[in-house]
This record gives sequence, structure tokens and C-alpha cells, in this order.
Amino acid sequence: MYAMKSAKEGSRKDFARRVAQGITIGKSANQLSVAGMKDELSQYGELISRAQLKNIVDSGKMGTMSDGDFNALFAALDLGNGSASVAEVRSLISVFKSSNTVADTSSDEES
Repeated sequence: MYAMKSAKEGSRKDFARRVAQGITIGKSANQLSVAGMKDELSQYGELISRAQLKNIVDSGKMGTMSDGDFNALFAALDLGNGSASVAEVRSLISVFKSSNTVADTSSDEES
């Protein structure tokens, strides 16, 4: 029984990571660094509600994210009770921060 529960949890986390990799984060004037964002999340304890995470996103602390991306992310993170694991949110922040942050790429363009 434990092996099935563990495998299911691992699959959910893998799915959440894949969703996070597809999320585009835009720059925001209020945006915190990855470390700052992880510190911000620490104040919520072990779980964060959908409304609390949405407030963080809407404040610009995480950058900008479309409602569709937020909904997809939370659906992947939801533990079935309208909350997500803060530890899992913290681990995913580095996934979309490092690979999908919208940045000025004008100097990186190749001909």
C-alpha cells in the first residue's frame, strides 16, 4: 500500500514539474529573487491555499503569470483539499524561474 501511495505521489510531483516547465513568468517591478520568493513562502508553514498563492502571484512577487498558467500550476499542485505543499511550490519556483522567465533576449538573437 505504501509503495502505491509513494508511486502516486512521485507521479504527481513529476507532473507538476512538467507543468511548471511550461509556465512563462514575466518580469515585475515587485518581483523577488528565487531566494526571496522561497523566504516569502516560508511564512505559510507546510501548506498554502490557492487564495494565498494567488495573492502572491497577483502581487507580482513571483513575477507575472497568466490566469491560465496559474490555474494549470495549482491544479497540478493541489493536494485535493484546495491547498498545496509549500515545499513543492518552493522546489518548482526554481524550475520556472530558471527556464522560463521572460527576459530581454535581443542580445542573444542569432541570425
